[in-house]
Amino acid sequence: MKTLIVLSATILLITVGCKKDKENKPECRIISMTSPTGEDYVFTYNAEGKLISTVMDGTSTINFTYNANTVTSLYISGAYYNKTTYTINNNGQVTHSRTEYNTAGTDWAERDFEYTGAQVTKETLTKNGGFISIRTYQWNSGNLMSVSYNNNNNTWQNIAYEYYTDKPYQPGDILGWDKLMSGVEIFHSKKLVKKYTSTYQDNTTGTPIPVTEITNYSYEFDNDGKITSMTSSSGSNSQTYQYLYECK
Repeated sequence: MKTLIVLSATILLITVGCKKDKENKPECRIISMTSPTGEDYVFTYNAEGKLISTVMDGTSTINFTYNANTVTSLYISGAYYNKTTYTINNNGQVTHSRTEYNTAGTDWAERDFEYTGAQVTKETLTKNGGFISIRTYQWNSGNLMSVSYNNNNNTWQNIAYEYYTDKPYQPGDILGWDKLMSGVEIFHSKKLVKKYTSTYQDNTTGTPIPVTEITNYSYEFDNDGKITSMTSSSGSNSQTYQYLYECK
């Protein structure tokens, strides 16, 4: 399964409607995302506007099902198996998730989320082998500003976000990718992400050293204000993703 840079493996995009004003403006949903390097994603929704499948490169599919207060995503590709069940509270927030990596459910990871109002402030990850990771989230003016990771393997990571002050959030924002891949919304900032800075501990050299990676995001818009493309740039690497919408 492709790895998308966002916040976590769960995580994974945000409200898939592009509501503008209420004067007969259609609701728009992203139905495909492509890149010049050949990445291709197709998104299908049910009559209620809920995401029911994400197809990657025409070969791999994540299927989503909804039942009362749970959302389940299922991805099977060859020997790879990933089934995640999210528990949703009465406020529409994800409070718990369980991911199973085999059909027996013996290889698993669980996440518990804590909130202050509408904003998630803490995530506790527990794996069947005893691994534990704590993530804390800091917000300011409705925007997710930073994420701090610490775990019982003595490794860490810190993430900081910067935003366009003049561009409100809408589908196509990098944080919104999580919902397109997981079917649920956990993070929703008020503005479009401009910059992502990740500092983490690299243990591959034998001596742990801190490494900093910076990714910048830019967007193109159509005449209606919808995002038609997003470009992520990190060092000399740049990738542009094109969006196609269905409006009803």
